[in-house]
Amino acid sequence: MGPMATTPTTLTRSESAGVTVLRLAGPLTHETVPAVRPAFDAATVGTARVVVDLTEVPVLTTPGLSLLLTATRRLSEGGGRMVITGTHGIVDDMLRRCRLDVVLEIVPDAGEAARKALE
Repeated sequence: MGPMATTPTTLTRSESAGVTVLRLAGPLTHETVPAVRPAFDAATVGTARVVVDLTEVPVLTTPGLSLLLTATRRLSEGGGRMVITGTHGIVDDMLRRCRLDVVLEIVPDAGEAARKALE
C-alpha cells in the first residue's frame, strides 16, 4: 500500500450581515495551506469583519497557525477583526497549548463569533 494521500483542504467564503465567514474543511498543514492561503489572505484584509470556522479542521500544524496569526495581525493593523469558532479536539488543544487563545479571539459559538466580529 502506498502512502496515504493528503486530503485537500477547501475554503468556502460567504457573507452574512456585514461579516465574512470563512469555513475551512480539511487539515491545515504544510501540504494543504499553500492551496488555501491566497483566498484566505484576500478575505482577511483592511477593515473586514471575519469569522473563521474551524469545525471541519481535524488537524492544525505550524503553517496553519501562521495563516491564522498573520491574518489576525493584518486585520488588526487595518482596523478589521477576526474571530475563530469551531475549534475542537487536537486543534483546540494545539491553540491553547501554544497560548494562542490569548492572541487569537476564539469563541465556541458561531453566532457569538459573528457578534464579536462586528464589535
